[in-house]
Amino acid sequence: MTAPRRTPPADPARFLPTTRAEMAARGWSELDVLLVTGDAYVDHPSFGAAVIGRVLEAQGFRVGVVAQPDWSAPADVARMGRPRLFAGVTSGAMDSMVNHYTAHKRRRSDDAYTPGGAAGRRPDRAATVYTRLLRAAFGATTPVVLGGVEASLRRLGSSPATSSTPGLTAASAPPRPGRRRRRGGAARAPAPTRGATAPPARRGGPGARRPR
Repeated sequence: MTAPRRTPPADPARFLPTTRAEMAARGWSELDVLLVTGDAYVDHPSFGAAVIGRVLEAQGFRVGVVAQPDWSAPADVARMGRPRLFAGVTSGAMDSMVNHYTAHKRRRSDDAYTPGGAAGRRPDRAATVYTRLLRAAFGATTPVVLGGVEASLRRLGSSPATSSTPGLTAASAPPRPGRRRRRGGAARAPAPTRGATAPPARRGGPGARRPR
């Protein structure tokens, strides 16, 4: 990664810039890192984008945040210009599909990470949608770094429950070697191979010879 341009430490009480006007107030003409998040921008440790932004800022990077952008066109994610180093993407503190749907695939009516609890401020599969917007805005030459719960192994667990795409679940996992699965899903022991002898039966147990 390119070494950061050392800038005077920013006042911690100031928010990270979210518009061109706020960049100009700091005397910036270009960002080093652009963060795109599906949550509202709240400068608090419970919001991942704010934490990452503050850590990068403390190292001298110029960081800007685009929170809950309009996903109908790439103009909103491009409002602060192309970042010098990379763009970071997160769907927010929750997987966007879990944020939108219950376990019964019913649409949720609120969003705890949006001002006023309003729903519908982020798209389904937000990490993928935001990445496409950045590619459309800046092209393939700008690196995109994915982060957050939606970009991790959490996707493997939520995909089968929130889409028709087959996923790895306990019911669809392949049986263990040497065991066959019945139609109902229960596994049974393999049949004995040819030439194998059955174990001796216990006296008085099933298979024992009865006296004539």
